[in-house]
Amino acid sequence: MVGNNKGQAMVEFALVLPILILILTGMLEFGLILHAYLGINHAAREGARLASLGGTDAQITLEVQSNLPTLDLARLTVTVTPATRVRGQDAVVAMTYNHQTLIPLIGNIIGEGVPLRAQVAMRVE
Repeated sequence: MVGNNKGQAMVEFALVLPILILILTGMLEFGLILHAYLGINHAAREGARLASLGGTDAQITLEVQSNLPTLDLARLTVTVTPATRVRGQDAVVAMTYNHQTLIPLIGNIIGEGVPLRAQVAMRVE
């Protein structure tokens, strides 16, 4: 009866394997989403810093984009307010990024696009 144990273990493994794959791919996708979120937060901070030092909107957008080398810039929106920055007031850089899921199975569960937002305000010097 030793041979039956191998078959039982194989059946149990076959039942558990899809759950393990789902957990591992979910962790991978979560890591990618977290990477994108931390990236846009960092880029928004760098853009707000440049805005507080008197950079133009074009310079700020270029600075933000240069700080995001691994993201698809076509899905990135950068908004800098106010248009004319006055010393002592806040300059705000707001960003939205629509992260597309890499793994189709996870995309079916959480949706194809995950909207990420970051907003940083710094006082104009």
